[in-house]
Amino acid sequence: MLEVQSLNRAELLAFIESDDFQRMAVLPISRHRALSQAANPRAKDGDVLLLRASSQGRMVGYLGILPDTFRTLNGMREPIYWMSCIWTDPAMRGQGIAEKLVREALRVTDGRLLGTEFTAAARKLYDKTGAFAPLATLKGIRLYRRLALGPLLGSRLPRWKPLLTFADRVVNALADVRWRFGARGLPPGISLVFSRSLGEKAALWVDAHNKDELFARSACELRWILNNPWLLTAPMPDRDSRRYHFSAHCRQFESGLVEIWKEEELLAVVLYTLREGHFQLPYAYFGEPATDAVTKTLEYCWLLWGVHTATLYHPLLAGARFSGTLRKKAFQREYIMGCASLPFLPPPPFRIQPGDGDAAFT
Repeated sequence: MLEVQSLNRAELLAFIESDDFQRMAVLPISRHRALSQAANPRAKDGDVLLLRASSQGRMVGYLGILPDTFRTLNGMREPIYWMSCIWTDPAMRGQGIAEKLVREALRVTDGRLLGTEFTAAARKLYDKTGAFAPLATLKGIRLYRRLALGPLLGSRLPRWKPLLTFADRVVNALADVRWRFGARGLPPGISLVFSRSLGEKAALWVDAHNKDELFARSACELRWILNNPWLLTAPMPDRDSRRYHFSAHCRQFESGLVEIWKEEELLAVVLYTLREGHFQLPYAYFGEPATDAVTKTLEYCWLLWGVHTATLYHPLLAGARFSGTLRKKAFQREYIMGCASLPFLPPPPFRIQPGDGDAAFT
């Protein structure tokens, strides 16, 4: 008999302190991810944050839920919930566990469920429920700036990893010399402020530049994202990380804010993440006149930080020209939404930031 248990904020916090959590061979959530979920300023006390499926007293699947809201046509806020990780025991696959978890998630959220970054198999499952409709597709680019054969192929070709790593170092050293020799630095009059929290001016800037966004993060919510990542930086995984099937640690993960100023004028505020050499912009707030300054700022930071790949979805950056790029590839990300929320949607076009959902946390 398959049973599905739901946990709200208080229940989730009690669960991660329980003996049951300590004894589990497989965790349905990491401790720091649970604490981040509990701190979500858009979550209500009664919102379900985690579903656990059990059979004969053993956990066989789970589905994480991230509460959110979106802005309606009349400026009101409607609740919405993101599916955030779904796992089933490999020994139990083919028994409908994932479908039952999704249908239970639809039930506890009144059908107001969202999904993105799903596999083809997951999309087939969502379509099978008949409860979802396409919401949007973000079109972006991935820039390959440095060779990274060691990290990419080393696990599949362990005998060749030392040679691949050596090739990376040689090619990247030559590229660094070339790029540094040709680097122009920041444009005249441009200065940068790096921080991990929004100051008063940056907060006002964000509020003034999110009017066309569907989910429209406030300064408070951006601070929550910055201060509550789902990845711990450590050279090796800890015990919790080894028991959790999704990312809970990595050797390098950092997030922060960059304010771009021209003399006394604020041009842009961007929130970035850097994970083991992969750079992303979950949130970016600027207009077309600042595109060149933002582009040059990114090139400057990538050179300083040794970035090997960068994924960008901002429409003004997806079409920009970047120097020092070995290869450029088109990328896109699909979003689906529970049909129950469709009547409340504002008419398009509306903007979705690539950090919306849980992408900014990892």
